[in-house]
Amino acid sequence: MAFLDEKRDGSVINTTTGIDEENRDNQSARIRLTWDPVDNLGLNLSLNRSEVSQHGAGSQLIAARDRHLAAMRVFDPRTGDDPFDGETAQDHAAGVDRLAEDVTLQADWELSNGLVVTSISNVARLDEDVSFDADFSPIPFLILENNEDLKQLSQELRITSPPGELEYVAGLYYLENDLDATYDITDFLELTEILLITGEGERRACVNLPDPKACQDAALNNAEAGQLAGQLIQARQNAEGGPQPVESSLTRFGQITESAALFGQATWHFAERWSITLGGRLNSEKKSLDVVHRLINHRTGGDGNAFVSGEQPGTLLGLFPIPGISGFSLGPDPDGAVIFPVIIAGDTQFSAKRQRRDTNFIPKLSIQHDVTDQAMAYLTVAQGYKSGGYNAQPVNDQQLEFDEEEALTYELGFKSDWLGGAARLNVSLFHTDFDGLQVATFNGVSYVVGNAASAVIQGIEYETMFLTSQGFLLGLNGAYTDAEYESFPTAPCGAEVTAPPPCDLSGKRLRLVPEHKATFTAGWEGGFFSWPLIASAGLTASYTSDVALATDLDPIDIRIPGTTYGVQLGIRAPDKRWHLKLFGDNVTSREALAGAQDAPGFRGTHFGGAFPAATYELELGFNF
Repeated sequence: MAFLDEKRDGSVINTTTGIDEENRDNQSARIRLTWDPVDNLGLNLSLNRSEVSQHGAGSQLIAARDRHLAAMRVFDPRTGDDPFDGETAQDHAAGVDRLAEDVTLQADWELSNGLVVTSISNVARLDEDVSFDADFSPIPFLILENNEDLKQLSQELRITSPPGELEYVAGLYYLENDLDATYDITDFLELTEILLITGEGERRACVNLPDPKACQDAALNNAEAGQLAGQLIQARQNAEGGPQPVESSLTRFGQITESAALFGQATWHFAERWSITLGGRLNSEKKSLDVVHRLINHRTGGDGNAFVSGEQPGTLLGLFPIPGISGFSLGPDPDGAVIFPVIIAGDTQFSAKRQRRDTNFIPKLSIQHDVTDQAMAYLTVAQGYKSGGYNAQPVNDQQLEFDEEEALTYELGFKSDWLGGAARLNVSLFHTDFDGLQVATFNGVSYVVGNAASAVIQGIEYETMFLTSQGFLLGLNGAYTDAEYESFPTAPCGAEVTAPPPCDLSGKRLRLVPEHKATFTAGWEGGFFSWPLIASAGLTASYTSDVALATDLDPIDIRIPGTTYGVQLGIRAPDKRWHLKLFGDNVTSREALAGAQDAPGFRGTHFGGAFPAATYELELGFNF
């Protein structure tokens, strides 16, 4: 049995609400029962339950245009765009409440000929409620509520051979889950206020000018206009007794997934020190979808689109011309939404019932040669596959569905132990070709999956270790990775790109993949003077080159190269009956972004979050 009760004060203060972000109050419990009713039958029952309650996301502005910052400071004068100052300014008290439960029963039955039959049954449930300030500012603008309820069951049945010249495993797998989700965004600003506070009206007028970038910069850096817009919004909301809903974007997403697989793998030791492995998995997956996306105008009481995105210029509702606003035409519902089609490109009310089935076969071939008893080399060729599916937060029916992804991987590796196990050297070369790579793109309020044409990831991974007779351990592991889109002509554009979308990212690096990554480890364990205890000390240094954090590869959303250091100090009893350890992470408080993205509604302003500064943990353990 294991029980956990965790309470933590957040490290980011919200200067608008006056409370800490990322406060945690979590509880979890795990019970595992093992029973061997007879010699050849083993039963394992595992029960898990966890409750997570977190206040605030801890996200901060990492870069802000002068116009936006001036407007935000009308509502909170302490608003800033330093992601490392431990302060954020958001008017909505965000939070996460999550309940997860699962039960797993595993039965292992060993037959008289050494075969083992295994059954694994699982039932799981997840109930999650998420709420956050979707504009990441102190302005009462956008609030997002995302609630999910997932029920799932799975069953695996497999048979495993005993060790021998021919070793194999084969089985069947079935999974079914039922997901019901809501994804609701509420807007509290009028359209004219949004255009004024963001500068979007003037910015769109810049597109056809000889120097659109200079014109755009002037509009987005007009602090006086931003401050005035903020004051007008504040006065209007105060006169109405506080922020009132203006429009809502409501999504109801229901999906049932049924997946079945037949799998098997066999290894034949066909000669001394040689073996070949052949495996495969036949998958069949069916997804049934029922989704409704509604746009509601609380001012008029109507729903649907008052106007829609298009290629022809138009005036909004035909009521007032806005210079420079083009690309819209009148929609089917005059009393419907006028705001969401502007702040989220292509946002259109729709409903859909769809079903898709994906069937595929994934093969694998591997050849291994044991060079010596302490060294082996191998070559593996394997097919990878991800089924297609549906986005839970689509803004139109064209954005609803994405296709499957296929990958073909080649890996050549060498693994070895030296000096009787005191040294280790592992190296592998890999090359993967992706076809239809699934890419998550931020559409202004959420991530939506689409397909890039193709991509290639290749490189080298390495691991080395050396343990001296004096108790010193030295290790180095890491990778060099070359990851590029081979073809991605329909990629998203950066928010401040003035050319019309899409943008071509062919030949550019993939998001979240560093080119270089390496970790150096040094440790020691041994006697401490003549005291009856064992002491230990350790140091880690992890280096990562720059990492693009956004799909559009915006240079603002980059984690810069750097090294993070960790330490460990400890003492223990020689018989390991007790131990005391001190762990330190990021002990030099390196400043690095954990994530970054465009701030919804504010073109040229970005939000994200930083990795925690130096943290320390003291652990006292006993073995009874």
